[in-house]
Amino acid sequence: MQDKKNEAPGQVSPGVAHALRTPLGALVSALDVAELPGIDAGTRQDALNTVRRQAMRLASLIERLENAR
Repeated sequence: MQDKKNEAPGQVSPGVAHALRTPLGALVSALDVAELPGIDAGTRQDALNTVRRQAMRLASLIERLENAR
């Protein structure tokens, strides 16, 4: 197993990429739902709550990555 400190600068491990891509996908999907014409206010609010939750999750992941250096 390769030591993370030996990875080339700018390279992201597959695990890190997955950890970032998962909430990003949920965020984009929720935005798609929020933009649907004719959806009710409750569904739109649920989608916006998902956007906020996933954005906070991404912020937390990025902070943990910065602190792991």
